[in-house]
Amino acid sequence: MNTLYIARNSSGLPPAAMHYMDLAEEELKRISYITRQVLGFYRDSGKLTRVPVSEIIDSALDLLQSRIKAKHTRIDLNYRALLEVTATRGELRQVLSNLLVNSLESIADRGAIKIRVSAAIVCEAEHSR
Repeated sequence: MNTLYIARNSSGLPPAAMHYMDLAEEELKRISYITRQVLGFYRDSGKLTRVPVSEIIDSALDLLQSRIKAKHTRIDLNYRALLEVTATRGELRQVLSNLLVNSLESIADRGAIKIRVSAAIVCEAEHSR
């Protein structure tokens, strides 16, 4: 960013060079944002906490927004906003991000990814004698 600032303030630059510097600056901002998001995965403490599933899904989708747009992918969401799980926030976000990346790589352009989350009831099976 500093190098772009210095170059941009140099005299006599052709308009095409200024255009490419603008593009480079936008890409650096985008990469910086993604880097902050990824580092956020690892700043979370390693302890288990109650985590809103919708928050993790939204965060993973936000991180992958440029890939989603590049493939013109439609994301169909179906989840309850208040659903929570006990997990390590950063690790759960990483798992969901990996699943989304795999999905994006597997579908054709203009495809759709459906994300559905619902509560489950775990019943212990009775052992027969």
